[in-house]
Amino acid sequence: MLLLRAVRQGHSETDEIATLDKKTRSAIASYKEKIQRDVQELADKELQLALLADIVDEFLVEYRRNRSYTLEGPPSEESTKKEGTDDR
Repeated sequence: MLLLRAVRQGHSETDEIATLDKKTRSAIASYKEKIQRDVQELADKELQLALLADIVDEFLVEYRRNRSYTLEGPPSEESTKKEGTDDR
């Protein structure tokens, strides 16, 4: 299992646990290779880190919003602003 966490200054923290068993690793292997190649095209390690951090942050916010939507109904305008989606 992996914990993915994003903390953006002035916004709420988002985190999720991803389970990576043998079956999951096999299912994602080719996608992982493609993404790694694309990330490595950025020569600067700090840019690679910034790219991955931004992707994880955006993914976690959207993932949580979609999960909340299916469990609780559509998000309110106030909760959308609280999660920091207006500055992306």
